[in-house]
Amino acid sequence: MTRERTVNAYPPLMLGYCPATRVWLIAWCKQCQHQVEPDPAEIAARCGAGAAVLDWRERLVCSRCGSRQVGMVVCCLAFWCSSMLAAGRYLAVNRKALL
Repeated sequence: MTRERTVNAYPPLMLGYCPATRVWLIAWCKQCQHQVEPDPAEIAARCGAGAAVLDWRERLVCSRCGSRQVGMVVCCLAFWCSSMLAAGRYLAVNRKALL
């Protein structure tokens, strides 16, 4: 059984919304395994707050080896916390530090 994917069901996530919505970006090089967590506010200032995250992803180049084979995920704090609790793990983190 396959699920049909609705194209453009939601508007694209813009770089300018990332800091306000408490999401962070993780990018990694598929060639050399280099990983970074860039600051969304800094990226929005450099690329424009109206730039879509998916458009920004296409521009990524590894700063270590120069490869353009880069993976990226957008992480949301609320999703991360709920998935950790669902997995039976306890968060030993001060909630104020996360917000």
